[in-house]
Amino acid sequence: MKKYSIRQALSDSEHYKFFLLTLFRASVIRKLLLIVFFPAALLSILNALTSEFGSHIKGMPTNVIVCLIFPVVILLLLTIGPFFAIKFNKKEPVIYEFTAWGMIILDNGKKLNFPWDEISAYTELLNVILIKIHNKNAVEYILPKNGFKNNAELTEFLDFLSENGLKRK
Repeated sequence: MKKYSIRQALSDSEHYKFFLLTLFRASVIRKLLLIVFFPAALLSILNALTSEFGSHIKGMPTNVIVCLIFPVVILLLLTIGPFFAIKFNKKEPVIYEFTAWGMIILDNGKKLNFPWDEISAYTELLNVILIKIHNKNAVEYILPKNGFKNNAELTEFLDFLSENGLKRK
């Protein structure tokens, strides 16, 4: 019986990169950015640039300054906020175990079990493999490729996922 155990010991910078990857891959965040944030920022900037009303600060309309603050603050909250949360919240490495039964995640003493029929697909990216769970739209578990000893073991693991019914996306 095949069993794979992958240890996810990430540095702060890797944890931050993977957090941003997961954040911007989440469909809820993408929809929020596409439907609310970008149109609002674009309209407010266009409004500020085309209006001649309001006071001026050193030749620049006040509307432009106010309209540029909104997108900058939102982007700072989305990118810098999580960095400080990661920096001050040290975690033990997460261990992912894959067996004939499914996936087991050991995280800070918690144990999560996902049988193969609850796992919908996997995506292979440059440095990571993302495992997507059914009915959990925004949840993708990240497996760093550096958790494997060599490329042969990685290829064998990907074949193992396919053998257990996972589709590659």
